[in-house]
Amino acid sequence: MIYRYAGLSIDTASRLVADGEQAIDVPRRVFDCLAMLIEQRERAVGRDELTRAIWNRDNVSDTQLAQTILLVRRLLRDDGVEQRAIRTVPGFGYHFVGAIEVQEAAATILVVEGAPIPTAFVRVLEPTHVPDAVVKPVVALADSAGVSAASTGRTTRPHFPRRTWISVAAVLAAAVATGFAIRAYRPAMATLADNASPHVVVLPVRVRDEDQIGWARLGVMDMLAVRLRQQGMVVPPSENVLAATVNVDYATKRPFGDALVLQASAARLASGWEVDLNGVREHGLPVHVSGRHAELVAAAAQAADAFLVAMGRTPTGDGGLANEPMQRIRAALLGNELDTLRELLARLPPALRDGAEARYLSAELDYRLGRLEVSREALDRLLDDGKESTNPLLHSRILVARGSLFLRLHDDDAAERDFSAAVSALDGIDASRELGRALMGRACIAMRRQHDDAAKLDLDRARMLLDAAGDDVGMARTDVNLGLIERRAGRPLEALAHLSAAALRFESYAAVNELSVALANIADVQRTQLRWDDAQVTSERAAILLPRLPDPHLRARLQRARAEVLLGRGKLHEADAVLSELVSGDATATPADRAATSELSGESALLRGDAALAIREADAALAYVAVHRDDHDSDDLADAAWLLRTRAAMLRGGANALPASTMPTVDASSTAQLARGLWLHAQREDTAAEAALRAALTAAQSDNNAMQTRDASDALVAVLLEQGRGAEALEAAANIAAYASGDFDSAVTLARVHAQDRFSAPGRSALDHALALAGERLVPPELLAFSTTQRVKE
Repeated sequence: MIYRYAGLSIDTASRLVADGEQAIDVPRRVFDCLAMLIEQRERAVGRDELTRAIWNRDNVSDTQLAQTILLVRRLLRDDGVEQRAIRTVPGFGYHFVGAIEVQEAAATILVVEGAPIPTAFVRVLEPTHVPDAVVKPVVALADSAGVSAASTGRTTRPHFPRRTWISVAAVLAAAVATGFAIRAYRPAMATLADNASPHVVVLPVRVRDEDQIGWARLGVMDMLAVRLRQQGMVVPPSENVLAATVNVDYATKRPFGDALVLQASAARLASGWEVDLNGVREHGLPVHVSGRHAELVAAAAQAADAFLVAMGRTPTGDGGLANEPMQRIRAALLGNELDTLRELLARLPPALRDGAEARYLSAELDYRLGRLEVSREALDRLLDDGKESTNPLLHSRILVARGSLFLRLHDDDAAERDFSAAVSALDGIDASRELGRALMGRACIAMRRQHDDAAKLDLDRARMLLDAAGDDVGMARTDVNLGLIERRAGRPLEALAHLSAAALRFESYAAVNELSVALANIADVQRTQLRWDDAQVTSERAAILLPRLPDPHLRARLQRARAEVLLGRGKLHEADAVLSELVSGDATATPADRAATSELSGESALLRGDAALAIREADAALAYVAVHRDDHDSDDLADAAWLLRTRAAMLRGGANALPASTMPTVDASSTAQLARGLWLHAQREDTAAEAALRAALTAAQSDNNAMQTRDASDALVAVLLEQGRGAEALEAAANIAAYASGDFDSAVTLARVHAQDRFSAPGRSALDHALALAGERLVPPELLAFSTTQRVKE
């Protein structure tokens, strides 16, 4: 059958998808999912049935399925909010609801290099690409009636809160510079069957007499990985593998998926060293090879080449033989043994110590010790004297390292120059991981500048490259950034899919810093969508990480996320305890962290009715903004602080507490428009206030931000009720009716509207929800009065 949808042709026999006359490369599982949903479009398909059809097994994670559905929706130009083509059936599965034209193909022919070949003789192409020779499908169609189905998807353009914490891009780029490495993400762990070349994981080496030669555990491990990677094998970075094996029982959790796991062991013999390599092929047969030599690194190189031969490859080059001093240094670097690293660098012979690679590693040591300027100056000198220019890979690593430093030092122009120079230096070179890292860094700069289209292009390309390199942790970093872009573009479900997939991968590799970033963003998305139960579960999961986080900025971010959720649940005492700990805690927290904490402390004070304290906290945040106008998050913080100050001032003294000079600067954000509307209402300029509040409501709905929609609706309802426009107030409140069962403020707004009608059934229901959700918050006295009257009547 030939299925047509929105300009696409889907041929289930030839497994081809075409946009008009242009063939589209579609991964196997994405095609299987699409075909299954289309062919079963008369009904909803359950999750288990779908996963069995696509993966032929039941143990498929929700994240894997969600990522596949996400890719199918992208292919169909659909998303998880509008759901024009694929509707999510909560708690069950998915249903294809798009308008499909169905035609039976009388004959289907592919034009390959100008010659028609029957599809029966054309091999089905697996991912990752369709050869350029396959041009366009030429289809002879029989007459048959098309079948259509009306779309039931929503039409509101989705979005997430304006405050997207884009500074996390710097965390994921600069903080990742352990090893000056910027890594990215892929949606699901590739298996051997999904890769054109074998995916091999090299574990830390088991060494007898480790007390005497302990460096070999990591140094030889990294040497083996480099050698196999040089010969075209997909080998994850050693630091990723080390994190997984140190912190995770990899045999149980399988962070490496179905990859061939290679365990090396080294033993000293009378004649020298023996290195054994043991693994299991994809088809289950064991692999055992060994190498013997007087020198350990030479024995390891022989074992690596013997393994390559066993895998059907012919080793080329020098066998990956590296000198022992440099392998010791790499081992210290992997183990983060900075004192040992400093000592080893100092003991290098002058010829090696003055070489480009040793100087690069010395600059990394300075970076890890926090000597950023010293590290930058060393990299400057290294690039200026050009000693590394003959080695494009090393040259690109140095550029990426300096770009990461500039990123952390907030010199975005210089960082972009270095990342772009690294991309150019790697053009035409087989260096997937290095190019992926450079693209990742450049994307972070584009995100800071809100050039999301450019950032997404670089991130998508980085994802493919890092996938090919087997860099799972790096790919998860890319997914976090893609999630932030989706969030800012107004696609919350897609954002959560990216962030959740990244969190699972970070957790598998025990990447604590990165996991905290992902969880903080997940909780923030859930909170702004008023999904309080989900947000609390996420924040509690994140709180477990706090003792393991060395970065004060990340600790502060997690604590604020937890406090925000507690405030939203009405648990004021718990929230105050978290904020008190945050304020009196780590003295190394940045001024930006303290300003953001002040704004949140002001929110807590306002909920407790302490308007004076709320104003002081808002002013503290605004004082930071006044000095740091160039901070990437300052506009968002300014909007939030102005809104807090306006609400607190109105509570304290009404219009007299808000002189004209304090009116917030006007911009298009929902938060700024809401603050302006409240200020105008306090000045009794009701027409202008209503216009500003309706603008705030429109912006919030366009952003698909449930929390801002609620706040704007609540303020608009108050203005309309004061003017006796009850019907319009009820219409405005309808925007948040769906949230009343789980959100206190939404329930209060609905109860206030219906209270004008002496409590209809919806009003009583809304008040019941408000009373149940209040926690330590006070229900407005007028609503309690109506409730008491109603109970007396009953």
